[in-house]
Amino acid sequence: MNESQFEATFDRLRKEIARVIVGQEDLVTGLLVGLFARGHVLLEGAPASARPWSRGASRR
Repeated sequence: MNESQFEATFDRLRKEIARVIVGQEDLVTGLLVGLFARGHVLLEGAPASARPWSRGASRR
């Protein structure tokens, strides 16, 4: 996968996830960076934010 393919894939995934997690662009980007880096992601945020959904979705 070259750089332009990676960028297109990253943007496509970010846009699809943003359809479900609305208004949390930094969270979505951070989740994807952690996913592609095969690392851990610390989710911080206010109650009733997208944390519970994103935590469960990232395990799948």
